Amino acid sequence: MVRRLSVYRRTGGVPVRPAPGAPLVPLALTALIAGCAASPQVPYAVQSPAPYATFAFAGTHPVVDAEEEHVVRVGLARDTASFGLARRWLEGGQWPPPGAVRPEDFCNALAVPPAMPTATVVLASTVFASPFRPGWDVLATRVTTPVGAGVRAPTDVRVIVDPHVDGTATGPLVESIARALQARTPGVPFARERRDVVPSLRAALASAAPGQELVIISDGAGLGGPEAQRVLLDAVAAARPNLHVTVVGVLGSGYDDAFLRALAQAGGGTYVLDDPRGALAHDALAEGLARSFERALEAAWLSIDLDPGVVARWRLVGHENLVPRGPERPPGRALAAGTTTTVFIELKRLEDRARVGSATLYDGGNVVGQLELGVQPATIRELADATRLYAAAIFAEKLRGSYWAQRVSWPSLIDATRAGPLAALVERAAALDAHATGAGLERPVSSPFPLPTR
Repeated sequence: MVRRLSVYRRTGGVPVRPAPGAPLVPLALTALIAGCAASPQVPYAVQSPAPYATFAFAGTHPVVDAEEEHVVRVGLARDTASFGLARRWLEGGQWPPPGAVRPEDFCNALAVPPAMPTATVVLASTVFASPFRPGWDVLATRVTTPVGAGVRAPTDVRVIVDPHVDGTATGPLVESIARALQARTPGVPFARERRDVVPSLRAALASAAPGQELVIISDGAGLGGPEAQRVLLDAVAAARPNLHVTVVGVLGSGYDDAFLRALAQAGGGTYVLDDPRGALAHDALAEGLARSFERALEAAWLSIDLDPGVVARWRLVGHENLVPRGPERPPGRALAAGTTTTVFIELKRLEDRARVGSATLYDGGNVVGQLELGVQPATIRELADATRLYAAAIFAEKLRGSYWAQRVSWPSLIDATRAGPLAALVERAAALDAHATGAGLERPVSSPFPLPTR
């Protein structure tokens, strides 16, 4: 039997700072969940892609008794940086730090555009049996944003490149952004500058006007102490909705993932990682950024009300940093036109009824969509897409040592992702885990108490 928990009581964590060129030395991470403490380790440090990188581990949601808590509110975002970070670590032959892994980023990075563009916001849901937790179901709630009328195009785009990052790497990316922007919205003013981020950002905030988009390309190092960062984040948040801030992270010594993510969240934009794999990768990233400037929703968040007469227990997968700790509104972000965002909740049902609850989509304080969950028949494509993205989210949880993914076997994950772009990374992670186990090293864990059995 699992102790009843509120969804807002989560595993805690501290920043992880791997030393440059570190040998195989465990990196300690303190975890606390439901009053039980553990000290998981990430043992496979070879040479960090980002020496002295700082990550904020948001923890892992527990299983919740629906009689005690049956409403979950989630801020929506289209960040993908975590997927890029994890890929860089795994391709470099090491396990990513827990704070670098966020399941929702994996789902965003691997989501496919909607098959047919829509002129209105579309809410849809799919309920299917979990391929990894026998006896549990998965509720996938999808938000698809419209194209065309009502979408706000940018009026001005400005790129600020941190002078501390390598200009030979960022120069081609800036050129790609300029080309992609002009291809999508010809005539929109575009400016670029390479100077210190903080004074440039403050100057942009002082002259913010509706429709302005600011892109920060930085590694986050040397952008002030905690108090100065807090003041800056407050100023960025106050400039919305006139100005949005999008962040492109460039890995380097002192990479500050925690602040870069917070900056994008305060600015209502997205947080992505620079892809250094060549011109095609830069072009794809730039096209995604240019598309993201076309805003369909300003501050999107989802409220899901599960029926406690049908659902006994549930667990939200990911989104730990996008769930409010109290009665305040979730920190929703602007969503680009023509994109799909999916939220996954694992369910233990009392009875096999179709309807499991309802969902309401908000843009700030305005209701923009409502849906009865589980009553719509899913197409084969919708079911396949939901299963594929759920597998990506569980893979992310296994990477960061979530207790709930410990019993998920590598063969089952490899089988679930075999036909997709995630297959090579899953196989790489499985090989690293087997190496660590064979060498007698500890595997990552984040919680000491058992899975529910009732």
